[in-house]
Amino acid sequence: MNTQVHICADSHWDGAESRALACALASPNDAIVVCTGNKTITTRMQQAGLKTIPAKFTGMFAPLNLSRIFRHLPAGRCELSLHSAEVKNTIEKAITLSGRNDLTLKDQINIPELPRHIVAPPLPDQQPQLMWLGHINRQSGLETLIEALGRLNNRQWTLKVVGEGDSPTVMPIVHRTRALGIDRQVKWTGYTDNVFAQMDHMNLGIITRSEQPDRMTAKEFAAAGITVIHGTDTETLYQLLTAHI
Repeated sequence: MNTQVHICADSHWDGAESRALACALASPNDAIVVCTGNKTITTRMQQAGLKTIPAKFTGMFAPLNLSRIFRHLPAGRCELSLHSAEVKNTIEKAITLSGRNDLTLKDQINIPELPRHIVAPPLPDQQPQLMWLGHINRQSGLETLIEALGRLNNRQWTLKVVGEGDSPTVMPIVHRTRALGIDRQVKWTGYTDNVFAQMDHMNLGIITRSEQPDRMTAKEFAAAGITVIHGTDTETLYQLLTAHI
């Protein structure tokens, strides 16, 4: 019986962690998650009933430290699924250093469809409720969305931002909403360990990244039956928003 090992290396909860969690829970056999020692991540994995091994993925000795973890994985073939592509080189070195020839790094990860989640539908005649979900960083595209919404300040809408980020990244975006006069229409909810609990009455989910992590965001919106738009530049988002608001 193969052991499924899912590896995610972010220091915060992001798409890689969501994918690892979904894939591990869908595994027909007991699965193991190797992740950073961030308490939020390890606790969420453990509460889902998964065996979780904290690890360090950065630094000169990361391959050696990971090799020790790999060396003590269950005997027999172990299939490793890497959800954080940026540490692939480190993982490959660790596999070699482990001295095990029964560890296989999978080339492709098949992300399962998420089970249907029932959320409250939009209320009759409510103003459009929009939702953005993800980790807020310089590649997240949230700034682009804010610029597009700033061109719609003559319309009624509310944006719920579900996610967290470092203050140097988040605060300029907050300040920009004030400069655009839309700060009262943007609600910042922070991190959540249950994204579906935040989706009641949502009319529209918005994805602003083209990278792989957003495949999980799209699946989460789809599981809740929420219409999604996707754009990575201000003009595209503006046109799509205009069509839906």
